[in-house]
Amino acid sequence: MLLYTMHNLMKQHISPFPFTEYRDFLRAALKANGFTYRSFTKKHGEVVSFIMLAQTLSRGRSGTKNKPMRNLSAETLARLGKALRLKDEEVTYLILLKLENDSEVFPGPYGNAYMDCIRALIQNYKYSQIQLPNKQGAGAVKLSKTAETIGELIDLLPDSSKRKVNKEILDESRGVQARQKRRPGLQRMASVIQRLETLANLGMA
Repeated sequence: MLLYTMHNLMKQHISPFPFTEYRDFLRAALKANGFTYRSFTKKHGEVVSFIMLAQTLSRGRSGTKNKPMRNLSAETLARLGKALRLKDEEVTYLILLKLENDSEVFPGPYGNAYMDCIRALIQNYKYSQIQLPNKQGAGAVKLSKTAETIGELIDLLPDSSKRKVNKEILDESRGVQARQKRRPGLQRMASVIQRLETLANLGMA
């Protein structure tokens, strides 16, 4: 009974949204739930076999690059996601990642068109999962020219620089929020901070 309780306490829900490789997500999710490849397939043998799972998640000798011997089908991946208790929207995202990760880039001037489409779908799908307030109507907040210009500049930065800037903004904003309890507009600031944190957690900020 004690071992069963400890095993349940070890289980964590890991979302696939911050991941860009579905295999990395599967490794992390299995580990977080206390599974080895063998123990998972022993419990969920109807979903995927041990050989299939091990060959799909195998790494290169250096351990830094994926060199899988097998690719999971979208159907198997969906069943695997359900076995890991993912929400429907998380399973959908995982399948989109699989389509991107396992696709081949064809030669020629239009070879990257498919990949570009999949990446756009992934980004749009991530963003659609965030509940954003309605900006229309009389209650909409008008941004200053400075705010619009700063936002435009941040969008033009490389992803690594963008993440650093957003981290600094979040750290500073949390400090202001903690120090100035009676600051006008603090409730709206808290809402914006929460949305920015959500974007950061999804790997979009």
